Amino acid sequence: MSDGERESAVARALWAGLDKATSYLDERIPGIESGRVWSYDWCRFRRTRTCFYPKELDPVGTQESGYAVWVPYDRGLCWRDLWEQQKDCPVGEPGPHSGDPRAMVDATVAWNEGGQRPVMETSWPVTLRFNRGAGGRPTSADIMRLTQKLAGAARLVSDSESGAIILASLGVIAATQTDAVDRARAVIAAELPGMYAEVVGGARPGGW
Repeated sequence: MSDGERESAVARALWAGLDKATSYLDERIPGIESGRVWSYDWCRFRRTRTCFYPKELDPVGTQESGYAVWVPYDRGLCWRDLWEQQKDCPVGEPGPHSGDPRAMVDATVAWNEGGQRPVMETSWPVTLRFNRGAGGRPTSADIMRLTQKLAGAARLVSDSESGAIILASLGVIAATQTDAVDRARAVIAAELPGMYAEVVGGARPGGW
């Protein structure tokens, strides 16, 4: 095989690997092609990497709530992924995740759809499954990274030598159980794609 043929074969192999990885992410993270994927934001007008511009006040919601309620306008993708970038936006305001003492309610969902009301975040149990045969065993560093990304706490629940799965439960900070599962799924797919980790439920296994 000549040097040119060898380089061509290597290039084809690399592209095949990249295509497989891209297909995997497309399946695991809905909306990734459009850029609208789960995001944990500082700004209360941002969700799924999308700007919901406060175009005008909702008179009904404002009157019923006693504070300013906005009609969210989908302005398209917001490329300010970093919190510092969101803070620099002339329209941005601190939201419920920001930890800012001036934080206000999330304003990405219309009042008549149940949005822009105060919510309390708590820790919800989320169970993960790792396909050990496909991607290997998650290390303690992997688990630590997940807990940091999810702002929760994790512990290994079981490690069956005869099976191909390892279960881990995390206490994920979120407003609802559904939010916790969605958040965990997005972070798992981004952080451990080669391990084929997936969210399999919102409850601790085996009465743990």
